[in-house]
Amino acid sequence: MTKNGFTLGELLKRRARFSPCHEALVGPRRRLNFEEFNHISNQIGHYLLEQGIQPGDRVALLACTNFHFSLLYFAAAKVGAITVGLNWRLTPAELNRILDDCQPRIIFYDDLYADLVDNLTLHPSTQTVRALYHYDLDPAFTKAYAIHPTTEPEVEVDPDEPVVLTYTSGTTGAPKGVMITHRNLYEAGVMNSCTLQQQMGDRMLYITPLCHITGTGMLAYQPMIGLTYVFMPQFDPAKYMDLLDKERITHSLLVPGLLRLLFPLFLESDKEFGSFKEFISGGSSVPSDVIRQYEALGFNITQCYASTEALFISLWNVSMGMEHCHTVGKSFLGELKVVDPVTREELPQGEIGEIAVSSPMLFKGYWNQPEETAKVLVDGWLYTGDAGRFDKDNYLEIVDRYKDVIHCSGGEKIYPAEVEQVILGVDDVVEVALIGVKHEVWNEIPRAYVVKKPDSLLTETDVLDYAHAKLAEYKLMEVTFVEQLPRNAFGKVMKAVLREQANANRGQAHT
Repeated sequence: MTKNGFTLGELLKRRARFSPCHEALVGPRRRLNFEEFNHISNQIGHYLLEQGIQPGDRVALLACTNFHFSLLYFAAAKVGAITVGLNWRLTPAELNRILDDCQPRIIFYDDLYADLVDNLTLHPSTQTVRALYHYDLDPAFTKAYAIHPTTEPEVEVDPDEPVVLTYTSGTTGAPKGVMITHRNLYEAGVMNSCTLQQQMGDRMLYITPLCHITGTGMLAYQPMIGLTYVFMPQFDPAKYMDLLDKERITHSLLVPGLLRLLFPLFLESDKEFGSFKEFISGGSSVPSDVIRQYEALGFNITQCYASTEALFISLWNVSMGMEHCHTVGKSFLGELKVVDPVTREELPQGEIGEIAVSSPMLFKGYWNQPEETAKVLVDGWLYTGDAGRFDKDNYLEIVDRYKDVIHCSGGEKIYPAEVEQVILGVDDVVEVALIGVKHEVWNEIPRAYVVKKPDSLLTETDVLDYAHAKLAEYKLMEVTFVEQLPRNAFGKVMKAVLREQANANRGQAHT
């Protein structure tokens, strides 16, 4: 512990001292206990110092979902460096913009992404090091760090300085680097240890990218609780089911789409999964029907509301009652309020407004963008840009992103997330995105872009009839079937692309 607070390196050191032989990291070709985890992180930390890395320098990771991400992440933390997780789904041009902004001193990459690295335009001072080869540590890299001592690097690290720089997906503009401190992540660990059904000895199966804040956030608090993380670099549904059983998994982080995809496999499986406790999900709302389907099979789903700038904001779990499963629950450490998006005055319970949060997990600011920081971080409150409301029991309901709200003539507002949830209840609907299309009379009309199951006979009338039985007719006026929805490199649906295409061709749209 340094400067009145825990750093990530300190947490790992203490966990390794407390339970050295407890299994920590499991990859396809290597298993490490906490003592080994700490020793190798220390060796890599000394290696970084040898390369001239100083506190505040950026260390970029272009890495798959595997154990080495944790080794590199904690090594950088131990010497006061800032980890920048790079998304391998991005194009070289997109990565170059991020690299130009953060100017890393070194980039660790996997052999899987060697061609991508070769196509980057790097500053002459940026070093590249291959860290992974065939899903195990690269032999040359191992030889380079292994000559260094396993003792702690003697670097004073300030817990209030950034340890992670995470770039937003850019759905609301150019990506911005979000600075997260050691203290932010420690507080997130406190919240999660008090709210999630996790304890020492539990085993988490991780399949999602680690470069996002969910990954770096959950890796950060692993030593606090003493969890074992099992990594699956390439997702395969059948192998996922096998790992759940063979590795005695207790927890797994899955986005809502994967929960839907995997449900038939759980329904048909003859395995009991007796060790399993809960799925953790977020990124978008988990449909209530999915939560209830899994609950009927004996599997709990915890729904988290989070953001890159605020880490974990609130959560709902089964202990809060199934009648509230459509909400994102309550906050444990933070304070929440719903405000008028223009005046930022707090609104009464039940009214829709912008969600604001105040907590010890709020980010330090945007990298080199103080003006952008000042727009969203005011007097200790983060204004999220999300529309929401509190129900009668003070559970938080997410309505939508304000930028996605559809404005019809007469002052009516349509929140796409509400309509999308209803449409997902239609048999044969796989995915849906609702946007506003320009209209000469109504200003904007809501059109749903629907991906249906292959060979499905579902029609526009079927979807409209189903939706209109549950919603006012003005909330859905058109349906267009597509083979797939446009997504950015982070996997988020690009509604702006749909709007641009729809409005460019609005003369062809039916009115």
